[in-house]
Amino acid sequence: MAGRSQKLNIRNSVSKLLSSISDKNREVLERRFGIDRDETETLESIGKSHKITRERVRQIQEYGLKKIMASEERISLLAPAFGKIEAYINKKGGVAKESDVFEALASQDDRAYLAFVLRLMPGLVFGKESDDMHARHALDAGFLKDADALVVKIHKVLEVSADPLRFSSLKSLVKDESQNFNKFISVSPENILALSRRIKQGPFSAYGLAEWSRISPRGVRDKAHLVFESEKRPLHFKEISQFIDKYFVSAADEANNVRQTHPQTVHNELIKDPRFVLIGRGLYALSEWGYEPGTVKDVLVQILKDAGRPMLKEDVLQLISERRFVKPNTIFLNLQNRNYFKKLEDGKYFLA
Repeated sequence: MAGRSQKLNIRNSVSKLLSSISDKNREVLERRFGIDRDETETLESIGKSHKITRERVRQIQEYGLKKIMASEERISLLAPAFGKIEAYINKKGGVAKESDVFEALASQDDRAYLAFVLRLMPGLVFGKESDDMHARHALDAGFLKDADALVVKIHKVLEVSADPLRFSSLKSLVKDESQNFNKFISVSPENILALSRRIKQGPFSAYGLAEWSRISPRGVRDKAHLVFESEKRPLHFKEISQFIDKYFVSAADEANNVRQTHPQTVHNELIKDPRFVLIGRGLYALSEWGYEPGTVKDVLVQILKDAGRPMLKEDVLQLISERRFVKPNTIFLNLQNRNYFKKLEDGKYFLA
């Protein structure tokens, strides 16, 4: 974050420029940029207050800007500000996220003034916010075009991999892709990533696309899946609920008495999701770990079917312990079910 010495002192200069145009033009510009107001206003709202059309308001706005742009005072009054803005954006690699420019160069009360100055700066190119990109400012159209193309390329690489990355790996990806854009070869990966609306940090220090459930988990099931990936072991549903609260309930949520995750809710959600397998009394695991759904009896049937031969109970016990967390007695009781299992004289079991 920029220090206080970098903040621009632009209020008086902007006020002088606005005083050089008509009252009507000045009022429209002040309302559109939110100068000395709590918020910006739309063309429609200004038009309604004056009983004129949206298009007429736009014309008044553009005429006011044109008058100021043609004023000799614009350069003399704002040259120091233009120099600092250019230096900051250049330090960012020629393109900077608008909110970062505001944060670095203006106090909270002066951000409307800075937005106005940015509009008046010669050669500065503005990129509107989109699904892929944050609102941003570039030193020229070439910087903007290449930055957008680079970020979109990174998005496409992530879409193909569909796998979250550690930040070090993400930075390496950005550096590799930057080799195709000469302007950004030496630019910090953090500055490039700041332009993206889609890349964000998820739980457990993983980075990826915001729409991925592993980056932006939307419910108990997605959060539970991330907990399993982190813990790498079977968990009881009560334990899962505790981990969800630990990892996904912020200090602010706790201060606002956000309801904690109820263990029974976790149990009810996981039992309906094929990504999870109930492998013991309230104990769940990920199906991708090789655990299979079904009762102990179902698993026993599958083990003997896969073996294709009679098996000793010790061998059966070894195999089922890899798929279920159940007591040996529970397994032996299931093997007594004569509707499904038979026992040979040598003690081996086979399917009935």
